[in-house]
Amino acid sequence: MSEEKVLTPERIAEIKQQIESKLFDHLGFNGCDGTYIYILTRVKEAFGYGTMTLDDFVEIDGDFVGELADMIMEFHSPVLAALEEARQTIAKARHIVEVPPAVFGEGFDWEFHYKARRNSLLKVLGNKEGEKTGGKTQI
Repeated sequence: MSEEKVLTPERIAEIKQQIESKLFDHLGFNGCDGTYIYILTRVKEAFGYGTMTLDDFVEIDGDFVGELADMIMEFHSPVLAALEEARQTIAKARHIVEVPPAVFGEGFDWEFHYKARRNSLLKVLGNKEGEKTGGKTQI
């Protein structure tokens, strides 16, 4: 099995760094000669009065890109948390499924093994009795 990437604080920081890198590339920011992208610091209506000057524009920089990356991460943090929870649930379920039957004892029949694993899986999935739909119990 391939190594799973757990969402540790280090992994989240790595994801943020990747987002910043993509933003830098997309915006043409190379850190040497800047970009040709500027932020207007006044309201657009100032154009109509003829009072707008070059001083009313600020070139984007690394801080601006970092703020964009922070906003993207903030928006995606619930998704990342849900993915981590799903990964942990899958790992628990995989462990239950992979337990050899002999662990339960060889004197038990297949029905015991089935019910024991089913109940363990239902617990992991947060459902104590399973959902009843159309007369069939579904995990």
